[in-house]
Amino acid sequence: MKKRFLALLLALSVALLCSCSEEESIKEPYQDVKTYEIKETPIFSASDEEYSASVKYYSYDTAPTGYSMASLSDQKTEISGICAKTIAEMLSAMEVSGKRAKAIFLHSLEKAAEKGDIPIGTKWLEVGNDIYRIEPDGRIAIVKKPLGQGKYLDSDVSFLKVLDTALNYYPQNTYIGDISGSKLTLDFICEKENDIEIDILNIKAPLADSSAKRSFHFDISLLSKEDRSVTVYYGRINSGCIICTPNELDVELKAGEKQTITLEFTEDINYSVYIDIGDNYIKIQK
Repeated sequence: MKKRFLALLLALSVALLCSCSEEESIKEPYQDVKTYEIKETPIFSASDEEYSASVKYYSYDTAPTGYSMASLSDQKTEISGICAKTIAEMLSAMEVSGKRAKAIFLHSLEKAAEKGDIPIGTKWLEVGNDIYRIEPDGRIAIVKKPLGQGKYLDSDVSFLKVLDTALNYYPQNTYIGDISGSKLTLDFICEKENDIEIDILNIKAPLADSSAKRSFHFDISLLSKEDRSVTVYYGRINSGCIICTPNELDVELKAGEKQTITLEFTEDINYSVYIDIGDNYIKIQK
């Protein structure tokens, strides 16, 4: 009897050791987002007010897919309203640093683009008669000609974030996030009042499949001002801004009643993911 008991105890111990070992081997490659932080002060507030300010934008860059060679923008993008006003005011407030920007090319912008003599990622803004050249490293120079010499301005990344928001996300209520280790930070970059308010209640994003994929889990509260149906789109973004065929969730909302939805999906870690709910947009960058 005693031998049977000892044998049973030994077998149980071995089973427990195997169980713990197996559990540890499963947990080891998983890294969950332990904390997530939402910066509630928006970088930019959208507005429906009309402003006379106008800004023209163009660039020498690769296509959104990143597969084709660099090219000059076919036409200048017109930025208007509160976006143009904010950009113009920020540029005019920048001090001249005293450092000179060298000329890139002596001939026309088009000729330089054909020859590939413009650094990829160069951007320009035209505000009235002033031309601002934004170099690939983020430095801003005020120049007389797009490729001519000029003077660098004292600027910081906040301006580049405002410009990026104006070009790519305005006027949606927008959150942009990055995962660093076990922490996810969501920046509230554009605030826009709309018919559906969102509250991000919980985010989980563990790595899986030998860290090649990430499993996303979102709990989001929705509040509508009126009864309505809304389709939630979510999924992967390819290189640039190319959105794959999205996942869809149809939700029926009652006026003034909060409703929590849960979104779960898994994507390769090399891609960004997004959630689009009415005029609300959430993006987590790779």
